Amino acid sequence: MYPGQWGSSQPDETTALKYKQIDSLRQCFPTVKEISRDTLYEVAITLPSRRIVTLRITLGRDFPRVPPQLQIFPAVQHKFVDQQQNVLPQAHENLQRWSVHASLGKTIYEIVQQFVQQPPQILPQNVPPTSTIPPPSSNNFIPSPNPQNNFGSTSGLQNLPPSSVTLVGQQNQPKTHTPLPVIPGSFPELDSKSPPELAQLLNDENEFKKFFENLSAVSTMRKVRDDLRINNEELAKRNLAKEAEIERIKRELSTRHQAVNEKRSSFEQKAQRQQEVMKQFSTPALIDHLTVAAHEAELESDAIANKFLNGEIDQKTFIRDFMEKRKLYHLRSAKKESLIMLAR
Repeated sequence: MYPGQWGSSQPDETTALKYKQIDSLRQCFPTVKEISRDTLYEVAITLPSRRIVTLRITLGRDFPRVPPQLQIFPAVQHKFVDQQQNVLPQAHENLQRWSVHASLGKTIYEIVQQFVQQPPQILPQNVPPTSTIPPPSSNNFIPSPNPQNNFGSTSGLQNLPPSSVTLVGQQNQPKTHTPLPVIPGSFPELDSKSPPELAQLLNDENEFKKFFENLSAVSTMRKVRDDLRINNEELAKRNLAKEAEIERIKRELSTRHQAVNEKRSSFEQKAQRQQEVMKQFSTPALIDHLTVAAHEAELESDAIANKFLNGEIDQKTFIRDFMEKRKLYHLRSAKKESLIMLAR
């Protein structure tokens, strides 16, 4: 019995019932994992697809007067599991009409069997983003989905908070790539231009393209693009240089795979032969052999008796040979009866 939890040498009735329920869980699942003493347990469920999900069992303060709380991890889709991955009471009648006399171990065992017989669909795991864009400022600016519009209209970039602009440029960038430069929140090149010059930029596409190409951010972006292209070329060359080694490893793997298959086939043949040999020494096979052998000894003793009656052998030879065969007959019959008693 478990020790008392509140300084008492003997647990109270509720605690004793709780320990009894935990014992039933351990009896049904000897490998159950205790995460938190007397409170949190986990049971691994191996699905027919060989995937493994975990059933988490939480025993609340009022357990066993209230049912346990059950959850499934990782996220799955099943008729008995809600969106929060809680196992619904419909999964077992004991969860719907729980009492202190319901067996926790038996209940969990039958729920596990349901998940094995009706496997849940394991949902793909969502990878958490490496960075998040903070909420927009009070002007509620929403960046245009068209990159050209963001460059074509400087007012949008000026209204966007600098921290948000930085994260827009850096979000979802693979760590193995060169980081993108920070998109500026303002363009000082425009501050020195007069209203007519600004109007000309807006109305003259050629002037705007010329101005756009001379922006430092654009030049930096082009440099980053060129660096990435060079890095990709070097990476491709290194990969091609390893092509011969990869092919060698693939051939070696194929050879070893073939050797494993041959050894597996040899093992299966030997295992089958072993089973055939072992069958000869099984109890039913020994009983059959003893039955045949006893019958042969009986026939041989009868043949000796017939020879004596026909005068073919003398009395001394008859007694010697006949007694030997009858002893052999009774010995084999006794062994057969003993095996029959053991087989029952």
